[in-house]
Amino acid sequence: MSSSTTTAHTIAVAGAVGGSAGNDGFNASVGSLVVDQLLKTEAKVVVLIRSSSADLPQVAELKRKGVQIAVVDYSNASSLERALQGVDLVVSALAGGGTGLQFTLDDAAKAAGAKAFIPSEFGKDAGLFSDFIPFFLKGGDGQIELVGSDDVPVDFINKADVASYVAHVAISIPVASLSGQTFRLSGFRTTFFKLASYLKSKQPATEAKPEIVRVSVEDALTSFKEQRSPIAYLKAKWAQGEGVVRTEEQVVETRKAFVGWEPLPVEKCL
Repeated sequence: MSSSTTTAHTIAVAGAVGGSAGNDGFNASVGSLVVDQLLKTEAKVVVLIRSSSADLPQVAELKRKGVQIAVVDYSNASSLERALQGVDLVVSALAGGGTGLQFTLDDAAKAAGAKAFIPSEFGKDAGLFSDFIPFFLKGGDGQIELVGSDDVPVDFINKADVASYVAHVAISIPVASLSGQTFRLSGFRTTFFKLASYLKSKQPATEAKPEIVRVSVEDALTSFKEQRSPIAYLKAKWAQGEGVVRTEEQVVETRKAFVGWEPLPVEKCL
């Protein structure tokens, strides 16, 4: 079998353990979900962890499931290169402050002979994680805060859907063919106004309905400048149409790589 048609046999995942920037990234749950999906396949799974994570119960559970654990120093290329010997494909789920470490990880993967590297750009190429919808709608005093007009669309996706897609691509597409490819994932497209209305409708009749307050894009940007609020900045950018990550044509192309992939609808994500 030629290398151009060979799928990955050994896959390393970074960012599958921990849940803070001081550990393996704010988005570590995506990595753990990817590992869960890979364990359903015949691929050998290697999980990279920091020494500070070695005694976590999560690590013991991964070992019990047959995962190979490699303790690494993400800032040390030699440490990473040693851990990645024999690995065909590296999946990074590092996030938060950990995303900057991906350059060293990518270089080490190449030096170790890995044939492909999937970077942690899930928020960029997969829409906003649906888990965060209530957080981004939250205003002061229990209010729902909406920035800009009501009809600006935003793409969302569930983390588990991202994980299932990444795992499928990792084990089904010839590893040499993955280089340079971009998969733009989107579970559903809606507006924050529709989400706010849906959440209000789900509020128990015995509880007071949250008030919806309006904030202009200009005021949100002012809040960002004065308070250095990244949330205000993101809300303003989404209100300006930057929350759409893919075209319908890109969705069609993305679905071709995973026939039968059906992301959860919004009602199942809230």
